[in-house]
Amino acid sequence: MRPLSGKNALISGAANGIGRDCAIHLAKLGANIAAVDRDGDGLASLSELVKNEGQQITTVAGDCLDKKVIERFVSKTRDTFGSFDILVNNLGQSARENKSEFVESDESTWRFVVDISLFATMRLTRLIAPEMKKQGAGRIINISSDAALVGDKCFVDYSAAKSGLIGFTRSLARELAPDGVTVNTICFGTVATNAHKHLDPVVLADMKRQVPAGYIANAEQVVPIIGFLAGEGADYITGQSIAVNGGRWFL
Repeated sequence: MRPLSGKNALISGAANGIGRDCAIHLAKLGANIAAVDRDGDGLASLSELVKNEGQQITTVAGDCLDKKVIERFVSKTRDTFGSFDILVNNLGQSARENKSEFVESDESTWRFVVDISLFATMRLTRLIAPEMKKQGAGRIINISSDAALVGDKCFVDYSAAKSGLIGFTRSLARELAPDGVTVNTICFGTVATNAHKHLDPVVLADMKRQVPAGYIANAEQVVPIIGFLAGEGADYITGQSIAVNGGRWFL
């Protein structure tokens, strides 16, 4: 069964990690994929995987912080597929090697983290939401983090941005619900992605200890929640923040 057959899904930050596995999962459910990421090689390999699932894919390689890249992505998707059914705002990033306690942090770092983890989502959604509203249907799924719920040390900017996504989701859900468009947030906990390569092993071990389930999930294990929210079974779910974190934090 392919419950998303005939649907078109746009995914930001799709070349690696959760975005990549999300694209593959939605393709397996029957959706066509539009993917944007600055990693052109990652998008090329993703294209082959999506095509192997029998689905169409269109990609744009570029920095999603550049508004022109986002506009080109939306335009190309419209020209290729004609409509937007699912939007997965996956793009986001912590300060990584520049992270620090807030009292030692720099405003330029805050601006980068908030821009890529919140404003990029708002910009892309601003281009897509009017068309979903006009067609009377759509699914917007924002990828937050349980850092927004827990408040991790040395991630003040990231936690603030991801908390902003929750507020954005709730307000937008109220605006779009009468038009048949749902808006939800997924707060992922620790998930094994390429970003972990930048983390101190001691920090990573401590993150694992905080997960009651006792392990760090990989992206393939957690993305089915995105497929569920994109499908018919989630018609009556909107404005929600869903924690997928192995029990680290409860809403």
